[in-house]
Amino acid sequence: MEGNSSDVLDLEQIRETNGSDACISAFDHVQRNDKQKALELLNDLKMTFSTLYVLLPKIRDLLAHLSTRNATAVKIIDEVAEGVLGRHIDLAVISVEIYETLLWMLQTGHRAHALDNLFHKVMDIVCAVLLDTYEEKRVLPLVCDLIFARKEKGQCVHELIWSFFRTKDPETLRLVAGRLESENADTDAFARRLLNMKDGDGGGDTDIPTDRAGFLQWLEKNEPFLFFTGLGYQYASRPVIWGVDRAKMEVAQ
Repeated sequence: MEGNSSDVLDLEQIRETNGSDACISAFDHVQRNDKQKALELLNDLKMTFSTLYVLLPKIRDLLAHLSTRNATAVKIIDEVAEGVLGRHIDLAVISVEIYETLLWMLQTGHRAHALDNLFHKVMDIVCAVLLDTYEEKRVLPLVCDLIFARKEKGQCVHELIWSFFRTKDPETLRLVAGRLESENADTDAFARRLLNMKDGDGGGDTDIPTDRAGFLQWLEKNEPFLFFTGLGYQYASRPVIWGVDRAKMEVAQ
């Protein structure tokens, strides 16, 4: 039962403008007056994961009538909450259905940063599974956006950073470099730390240019010699996540 009613956009607008409680109240009003309409709203193709998550307490008795995508998303939430689902999904259950649900969860949920800790944990695992199990590197820009948006709000980014750089893809460095010279000084400073640039705290690699254009030129030249350490913020306050293999560079020269 998947419709395309425009009314779901009203719920999205209410959640974004007035918050979760107002969104729940609006849906509750529809549900009390017209259960069929409530189901159509939930299963609307334009429903975002953020709004579905907010409405979850109100839809437990409707689970049997949810679309496959929504039912899969609810199952993932429950498994994360119960500690069943970790960074990996058992290869035996990898499927297009799960992949498409995870992708929808990230694409429509990565801009929501005012929800609860469980939502953040779900998003951490969604990103990890997409990048690790499904090796879907096309979501790297979204994960980068999520990292910096959370950092700006003082929220935890350790697991996201781990998943992001664990791909060992130099594109991660280009994406982070896009945050250099930001008008937000904290964003610029955080990008410099992730790129292992020299800063006022005495850390960082002095050979790495500290401006965006210079870094990108440096990266293009040194990309063949990069390696990723596997370290993250779980291990140190300022981990060296990646570096340059000087010995390999000397051999190449």
